[in-house]
Amino acid sequence: MIYVMHVRKTESLTSPLPRRASPEYERPPLRVVRFTRWLTNTSRSARAIANDGWWYAVKRSHPETGSQRLINEWLGSRLLGLLDIRSASVEPIEIPRDVYSEFRLRDDRRPDPDTDDADVVGAAISYPVNPDQKAIYDFIPIQLAHRVSNLYELFGTLVFDAWAGQSVMRHAVFHREGGGWVATVIDHAGLFGGSGWEFPAGGLSLRPRNEWSMLGLNKGLSFGPWLRPWIRKLADLRPEEIRATFAEVPDCWVNTGQRPQLQLLAESLISRQGELRQLVM
Repeated sequence: MIYVMHVRKTESLTSPLPRRASPEYERPPLRVVRFTRWLTNTSRSARAIANDGWWYAVKRSHPETGSQRLINEWLGSRLLGLLDIRSASVEPIEIPRDVYSEFRLRDDRRPDPDTDDADVVGAAISYPVNPDQKAIYDFIPIQLAHRVSNLYELFGTLVFDAWAGQSVMRHAVFHREGGGWVATVIDHAGLFGGSGWEFPAGGLSLRPRNEWSMLGLNKGLSFGPWLRPWIRKLADLRPEEIRATFAEVPDCWVNTGQRPQLQLLAESLISRQGELRQLVM
């Protein structure tokens, strides 16, 4: 079972905000109460229940790259929120040493590079539905695409990924809602070239097999007419909104010297708004 993410609409920002200005970042982080199972062998994530009673995919920092990929998950969530694309709420979460150690002893089926089980703050990626009560699918046939209520947002994700330098293939997952389906875009760790925080050379190669596989649809469609409105929408994002998003990255993940790096990354992203047609079309 793969994890999916829950949309929590990002508030619109009209001017740059100093860090900690929002009440969202003054509240205590979530805290893992119980881990239930590993999710994948590559992302080092596990399903957990937090102290708010909800289900999350929880990721820990990587021994070699630190918290950069957690920061990418958080930034991807917030930036997609500015575009009203359904994605995760990503929040800091405390992972108590005793809870993690007990889980690994009980269900340690794969190698884990962590040897230090000290308390850490990871990233909690929320499920949109109770995963014990509702099925989550990692793809659906293209014949059902017309029944995806937010299919339009998946085209926006392609434009977003070209802009934000998504460096690895990712996809969307789907759950039933009403008489149709809802898509949720997942996996933001590969943004900005992954842990390198630099933009890969070239833009988005619109190869239907690759891009639609990424988005959980197993055949291609015609892209152009669907992409142009998203190019305009993304180009219209205000620079102050983007800067404010980068400024609000939680302190618990940011190492000494990374704030200037994040500021530079934000400016690079802003400069790419004028290159969207070359990156996408």
